[in-house]
Amino acid sequence: MSSLIDLLKEAPPRLIFSPPRNDPELVRAALAAGAEAIKVHIHARHQASGTGFGDVLMEGPAIERIRALSDVPVGVVVGDGSAMATRGELKRLAEIGVDFIDAYTRHLPAWMLRECPVERMGALAPEDAAEDWASIAGLFDCVEAAVMPHERYGTAPVAYDIALYARIRAAVGCPLVIPTQLALEPEDVATLAHLGFDGIMIGAIVTGKDTATVEAVCARFRAACDEVRQ
Repeated sequence: MSSLIDLLKEAPPRLIFSPPRNDPELVRAALAAGAEAIKVHIHARHQASGTGFGDVLMEGPAIERIRALSDVPVGVVVGDGSAMATRGELKRLAEIGVDFIDAYTRHLPAWMLRECPVERMGALAPEDAAEDWASIAGLFDCVEAAVMPHERYGTAPVAYDIALYARIRAAVGCPLVIPTQLALEPEDVATLAHLGFDGIMIGAIVTGKDTATVEAVCARFRAACDEVRQ
């Protein structure tokens, strides 16, 4: 099994790609450009891309093909609250070779904390209180700072956003990932790395939805990560 946590702890920041749909060709383009981990979805309506994702029966074949493309860590968002993976689906994902799961902590059922056979990423939500960040993080192997409200999606980051990310980093002791809910640029990677973030997860807001733009944008973000790591 590939370990996302080991990857994030080794020479951060690391580049994670979350495709707008479970399309092996999009993932292949991202991997060619240097993506170091992949996160796909089931049981979700993806706000940034407008894509709806089905259950494991529907999405499983594509996830299997994505898993077979490389040995980088592959994770799955297991639902959005309106629907979540069942025990049987979680078992099937492990059989496919998924390396980690992800979900908003307000959606993830408590039984998954006990029974999940792979690493767990927990997503902080905009409505989560700052005083709860540390205790939430204590339940997970790593945390996704998905704290931007939907009305901010695709907008340029401002100074307050950087300060908010800095507060989260100060509160959370485990590996920490920033998703591109905002229109982050590769030039922002150094700033976020300076705050102590371990990974940046790029998706439709910055990559677009076709293979050409995915590959081009992934390459720029990977170059920015490499520059920080030098």
